Amino acid sequence: MRAGATIESDRPSCASNQATRRSTTRRDDWIARRDRCHDVGLPRLEPSRTAGDLGGSALYPAEVHKLLAGHATFRREFVAGSKEFLERLASAHQSPAAMLIGCADSRVVPELLTSSAPGDLFVIRNVANLVPHAEHGSRSVGSALEYALGALHVRHVVVCGHYGCGGVKAMIDGVDRQAMPNLAQWIEQAAAQNAVAHEEGVADREAQWQRAVEENVLDQIAHLTGYPCARPLLESGELTIHGWVYDLRGDLFVYDDDRAAFVHNT
Repeated sequence: MRAGATIESDRPSCASNQATRRSTTRRDDWIARRDRCHDVGLPRLEPSRTAGDLGGSALYPAEVHKLLAGHATFRREFVAGSKEFLERLASAHQSPAAMLIGCADSRVVPELLTSSAPGDLFVIRNVANLVPHAEHGSRSVGSALEYALGALHVRHVVVCGHYGCGGVKAMIDGVDRQAMPNLAQWIEQAAAQNAVAHEEGVADREAQWQRAVEENVLDQIAHLTGYPCARPLLESGELTIHGWVYDLRGDLFVYDDDRAAFVHNT
């Protein structure tokens, strides 16, 4: 009994030692990662402290501190008055009404321009709002489509371009492959397909750019119809695809099949 008691009394000590070793290893790993981040100019934080603890402005550049301060404003002005709504979002499966494929341009904010609340839109954004061909497509876009249509049962997909799109301008003017190889590869397929982008001798280059933006939206819609997750839903009439072009001044133009044109949304 005495030997047994001794063995029992040793167990918590062994477990404690193992936990201590694991904790020490995790902390050492964290410190190593922190130091690597610090080497490339990222701010250094201690494991037990947060940016808020350290006063933000002394630790981060002004641009990042503005974002952190903005989150504090968000918590104060939105979260404080929306706790029940946010709790419902957090405790239930998401059920967005539509998926929006838009451009990564910082001036185009899908939730803002559609007055949508959290949970309303399933959004994917990339340069020039592209939907690559299904047979050699992007896993990012393809996986988002599969999840939206197959798991979330979204039945409306919006492809939203915008006038003044730098990605479409690159289709017209070309991209320096040495300086931006990933961008060049990303847009080359869309650029090859966009007939408007290749028109030569156009006097009004601004008008060509606008038409190329519209053409690009229609091209991406055509690509989308080729995805296996979308094709049967389109054939059964369960899925509807919409084409939009946003004007950075605030207007929206919606593609009308009957008119074969983008029509001002009033």
